[in-house]
Amino acid sequence: MSVKMKGIPASAGVAIGTAVVVLGRQGKVARSQVPPERIEEEIERFHSARAATRAHLEAIREQVASGVGREYGTIIESHLLLLDDPVLVEDTVQRVRERREIVEYAYARVTRHIIKSFAALDDPYFKERSTDVLDVRERVLHELLGLTPPDLTELSEPVIVVAEQLTPSMTLTLPRDKVLGFATASGGKGAHAALLARSMEIPAVVGVRGLMDEVEVGMTLALDGHVGSVVIEPDTEQRRDFGKRRKRFRAFIQDLESLRDHDASTLDGHRVQLAANIEYPEEVASVVSHGARGIGLYRTEFLLLGPGASPLESEEMQYESYVEVARAIHPDPVVIRTFDMGGDKLADSPFAPESNPFLGFRAIRLCLGDHALFRTQLRALLRAAAVGNVHILFPMISGLAEVLEAKEVLETVKDELRSEGAEFGQDPPIGVMIEVPSAALCAEVLAKEVDFFSVGTNDLTQYTLAVDRNNALVDYLYKPLHPAVLRLLRLVVEAARGHGRHVGICGELAGDPLATLVLLGMGFDSLSTNLMVLPEIKQVIRSVTLSEAKTVADRVAEFGSASEIETYLKELTEARFPRLEI
Repeated sequence: MSVKMKGIPASAGVAIGTAVVVLGRQGKVARSQVPPERIEEEIERFHSARAATRAHLEAIREQVASGVGREYGTIIESHLLLLDDPVLVEDTVQRVRERREIVEYAYARVTRHIIKSFAALDDPYFKERSTDVLDVRERVLHELLGLTPPDLTELSEPVIVVAEQLTPSMTLTLPRDKVLGFATASGGKGAHAALLARSMEIPAVVGVRGLMDEVEVGMTLALDGHVGSVVIEPDTEQRRDFGKRRKRFRAFIQDLESLRDHDASTLDGHRVQLAANIEYPEEVASVVSHGARGIGLYRTEFLLLGPGASPLESEEMQYESYVEVARAIHPDPVVIRTFDMGGDKLADSPFAPESNPFLGFRAIRLCLGDHALFRTQLRALLRAAAVGNVHILFPMISGLAEVLEAKEVLETVKDELRSEGAEFGQDPPIGVMIEVPSAALCAEVLAKEVDFFSVGTNDLTQYTLAVDRNNALVDYLYKPLHPAVLRLLRLVVEAARGHGRHVGICGELAGDPLATLVLLGMGFDSLSTNLMVLPEIKQVIRSVTLSEAKTVADRVAEFGSASEIETYLKELTEARFPRLEI
């Protein structure tokens, strides 16, 4: 009897095949003590395990460079940095010396604290970074315990991989010709495994609760990475259905690929910049291959991750990361957002954890409260602007005072660089994210002080509707197409138009085909979305006239509820674009 399960769509595509189940290290490391005379020997055992792990990671890095692509090696580089992180190493050694714990237990406890800290964060981006620490930890523990880590490189036939969680290094070494798709019981869209699946174009569904209890090796699985569905032991009718889906999807992708080198222009010649959101430099290759025209949002928080991260000493590291992306995407623009995170997330942070971090000391508030951190990033950004088409974006602006102060700091940094004789971009475009209702309502004032707006609809929706979309009790109220949100979007576009400013949108709404006609009709100059849906958005834009889109936007403005708007747009989209998955 077939079992239907639902998860999170992570990478588009349809797959049917035999399951191979990946089991990680079972059980906890037991606590026991080391005799005093063997403490140094125990510490040496730790360093030997790290050395062996380093050798394995370096081998994976070379394998990835020759297979998937050298640009993905930065993920393994980050793992090598974690392996040698002084905080993790020193804390482990200290526990062995002072508590006489066996090194397996000491290392497991030290890394467990870091993993739990990341996993407990509200921000999905930071939550998913716990898998990087977990990946390194498990490799070291396998060495210490004399175990062989899971290896999928020698698969003999095409399979669907099933696991509790796929670590980044495991995902990178998946043989593309032998893996039809994968499904995991945990993880989210922002996990490295999900990001890599999209780049490698492997169908994937993540976050399928209870998956490991239902699947056994050799079972047949069908999965749809576009809608997040998994069927275990599908019956004849279900196999036929998934077969049709797979055929439709492949034909659809071929059609979309033909649009790759074309602009996102309407039938009557109105051009929209269709850009991509990225989190890591290694994603740039996929940006180009998917036909995006620039990067509308480059998140930089990964540069501050890691228990031993030192943001005040990271100017060169930041500069190299920014330049790598700017050069690869040139002459198209890359919009780089300054750090958007809470102060308590910084390594060695002097700031206490907050009870309500979404309304607290984060993003531009953090940067203006810590000028050393802010100046370091601005120095790197300005230097990168001398090499590529870099735009600087300030997040979570709530009013004019923050913009003026941020610009003042920017000018101070320019003066510093001039006095040092450093080469830097003299006047890169400066923009603000419109994600707080007060900023949308004051957009007319803000437009006089910046070069562009970028609307973050995820937070704008949450703040406007007072809804935490990660809270299952109220997530039904999270409606980006709510009339109140759409009215704020119109205000922002009108303010930008009145002052000749570029206005784009980089939230999830930009990647929703249901909303494309509305945003186009409102007058947004650019849409920046994840690569998985970018070709579909381009197809919608190229299939209508601007006047048609304006008519849709005006019609939507007449409705009084999100449900009416969603129903209208769904019926319209299904009629005009029957091959789109909505």
